[in-house]
Amino acid sequence: MFESIKNRIFERRLKKQLTLVRRDVKNKSFDELESILFFFDCRNEEKYVEFERIYNYCKDRGKSIRAIGYTNMKHQAHFCAPRINFEYVLVSHYNSMGVPTAGWVDELIKNEYDVLIDLSHCMHKSFQWLIALSQSKCKVGAADVKCDSLYDITIDTENEPSQRYLMQQAIIYLNMLKNKTQ
Repeated sequence: MFESIKNRIFERRLKKQLTLVRRDVKNKSFDELESILFFFDCRNEEKYVEFERIYNYCKDRGKSIRAIGYTNMKHQAHFCAPRINFEYVLVSHYNSMGVPTAGWVDELIKNEYDVLIDLSHCMHKSFQWLIALSQSKCKVGAADVKCDSLYDITIDTENEPSQRYLMQQAIIYLNMLKNKTQ
């Protein structure tokens, strides 16, 4: 019962914040992208390494990247390498309702990115908050999660939920829907 009350409060706060957000939805092909905001799973080393490959692929193609990794830990894991444009959502970075409280949150929300790609399947309320309020021009994520209404492009990952597959599909859809606006 207490959890459902917290959920309702979270939803009301998020809904109120969303009334203040205005963003222009615009899609670019993957080659045209300059900036990418990633949300990824780093609860274990295997997931982190999987994302590192995606990060390196995009960096090699000249993309400016900001990455937010979710870990359900109190401290940054040994395998989460510190990088300038990486942030890790630790247990201490959100309040009891899941609203992110870390110092970098406001700056992240206000910055415009060409695309936001959620490889995490919106795994935590803090991610739901950040994704919903992000000023990214296009938002891409998995269709098999409760947060799919947050995205401009949803991808079916029911049979293949890996971050790698989701990224491959994101590139395909971004290229296919190039310059389409809603």
